[in-house]
Amino acid sequence: MPKISINSKKSLFEPIEIEIDGETYSIEKVDRDLFKKINPLEPKKNASLPKQVEAVYKQLAAMLDVPIKKVEVIDYRDAQHILNQISKEIFFAPTKRTDTKEPKKKIPKNPKN
Repeated sequence: MPKISINSKKSLFEPIEIEIDGETYSIEKVDRDLFKKINPLEPKKNASLPKQVEAVYKQLAAMLDVPIKKVEVIDYRDAQHILNQISKEIFFAPTKRTDTKEPKKKIPKNPKN
């Protein structure tokens, strides 16, 4: 029977890296704590445009674990694009596990050689 071994301290997935003005930020783990940080920052349904814009910057700062001043300097469209890409990586990207415990398949040698 296949066995899946998970270490809660380190994810099996590669970190999500975001570069802003030459500085690289990394989302190491996507866990419940991350969602607890960003969920309250989600704008309410029918929120005004300024509140929606503010929510994007606050969510991005929370995800990257940086002060909002680090992200509010970028264009809103770029901030929204970064959030969209992070969401795609979390929810829609194919599984790209870096689990090294899986056996590597050997390529059979060509019998003619």
